[in-house]
Amino acid sequence: MRKIIPVILLIFLTSCQSKLDTFAQCLTDQGAIFYGSLSCEHCKEQKAFFEDSAEYLNYVECDKYAKNSNYKACKEAKINSYPTWIFSDGSYLIGKQSFPELAEKTSCESPL
Repeated sequence: MRKIIPVILLIFLTSCQSKLDTFAQCLTDQGAIFYGSLSCEHCKEQKAFFEDSAEYLNYVECDKYAKNSNYKACKEAKINSYPTWIFSDGSYLIGKQSFPELAEKTSCESPL
């Protein structure tokens, strides 16, 4: 029994990560763009929701002093607060968003 529990836990965690990967990739495929700043606590929290799957998000760094900054794109998109999500239909959401809120703005299935 002791050997079965870690295996079941590993399968569960792998399944959850796979759902997050799929969701994050779907957001990107649907044209969602996540604008944030390295110094923004809410942006860090938003990325943390996605765990390792955050790498699949279309993330634009707006801190002009950050190593991977795309400050010009943020100014062109008129980003004034972080985090900001912009969707393919031109709509946007400001602030930290839940998975169901992001799913509602796209055709992506929430992992929750």
